[in-house]
Amino acid sequence: MAWCQCALEQGWELLQFLNILESSPGVVCEWS
Repeated sequence: MAWCQCALEQGWELLQFLNILESSPGVVCEWS
């Protein structure tokens, strides 16, 4: 669940966060 923490650290909204997970989980982590 590392990507989950990454998304939260980014301060994304819940909806946007879930939307990204639907697309490809971990993409948020790759950003950092």
